[in-house]
Amino acid sequence: AQPEFVGSLLRERRPRGEVLYFARGAVGERDLYVTRRNPDGSFEAAVPIEDLNGPFDDARPAVRRDGLEMFFDSIRPGTEGALDIWVTTRAKTSHPWSEPVNVTSLNSAALDARPSLSYDGTTIYFQSGRPGILGVFDIHVSTRTLLDDDEHDDGEEEEDDDEAAQRTPPRPSVFGIQCVI
Repeated sequence: AQPEFVGSLLRERRPRGEVLYFARGAVGERDLYVTRRNPDGSFEAAVPIEDLNGPFDDARPAVRRDGLEMFFDSIRPGTEGALDIWVTTRAKTSHPWSEPVNVTSLNSAALDARPSLSYDGTTIYFQSGRPGILGVFDIHVSTRTLLDDDEHDDGEEEEDDDEAAQRTPPRPSVFGIQCVI
C-alpha cells in the first residue's frame, strides 16, 4: 500500500459535506487527492486532483476553509529550493484549480514546506530550513489582510446571511515572514 499523508479537511457550503485533501505516494512521487465524507462517516474512494498532479512531488495540501485556495509544497519546475510552497485558486468549488504559482514571498533557497493555514486564512505557518535561524527546520509564520465581503464573490449562487457573516476570505497578497520557533 502507498503511504498517505493527511492534509486539509473542510466543510463546503454547497454541496454540504466534508471534503478531505491529502497526498498519496512514495516520497518524490506524491500526488494530491480529494475525497468526500459520506453521511455514515466513511469516505468515498479518493480521486487524484488531475488539474494539479503531474510528474512532480506534490504534498501536504492546506486548503482555505471556503475551498477556493490551496497551498502545498512541491519540487515542480520553478522551485527555488529543495521544496517550495505553491498556491492554486478557483472561482467556485465546482471549478477546476488554476495553474499553481510559486509563493515567492514565502520561499527561500532552502527547503520551505508544510504550509498550514489559520481558520480565517490570513495566517500561514510553514517549515523552513533557511540559514541563520535556531535549528535545522524552524517554524515560520506570515500574515496577510482580508477582503471585504462585498469585494469578494466566491461564485455561489445563493448564500444566506449566516454564511455571508462567517465568510472572511483573504485577498491573494504578499505574505511577510517571521520565525516563531
